[in-house]
Amino acid sequence: MQDFLLRSSLLEEFNTSLCRQALGNPIGGKNWQELIQQLLQQNLFIQPVDNGETWLRYHHLFRDFLQQHFQGQYPDQSKELLHRLIDIYVDHHWWEKAYAVCQQLGDDQITANFIEQSIWIMARLRSFLFRR
Repeated sequence: MQDFLLRSSLLEEFNTSLCRQALGNPIGGKNWQELIQQLLQQNLFIQPVDNGETWLRYHHLFRDFLQQHFQGQYPDQSKELLHRLIDIYVDHHWWEKAYAVCQQLGDDQITANFIEQSIWIMARLRSFLFRR
């Protein structure tokens, strides 16, 4: 459970699908849905984002604590996960989330690359949508 808490704290909001994409296979033989259910049952500072309780987030103070611990104890894993999150968010066209992760990394070159990449993607999407 500790591994799940630490790694999932880098996700602003999460569900089983995003956990699967970003975090890979869970440790300990459980699946993501079981781990999320366990969090909900134990009321570990977790809040539903939608009415169906499929998207969740941690209380911001708890999330900040977990993030600091994860980034302090496992800086390489943390950076790797943040880079993966940027790619996932871009693939889903979640531009603001991707930008926030770029800012979290604190690397101006990564942010500039993201902006350049996303401008081209958005321009292509816009031309596709307006051709219809």
